[in-house]
Amino acid sequence: MEPSNKNKPPKALIAVVAVIAFVIIFYIVLTFFFPGLFSGMNTGEVAPVSN
Repeated sequence: MEPSNKNKPPKALIAVVAVIAFVIIFYIVLTFFFPGLFSGMNTGEVAPVSN
């Protein structure tokens, strides 16, 4: 019996997963080496409203 290619995912799906993994690793490396770069980002913390 020869193996069939039925269970092979499309190449676009593999590329999308690889790009997402690369972006996550790139973000982790940037935050590790340049922590000040992301310190100004909004974290969604609740702030009091001034009237």
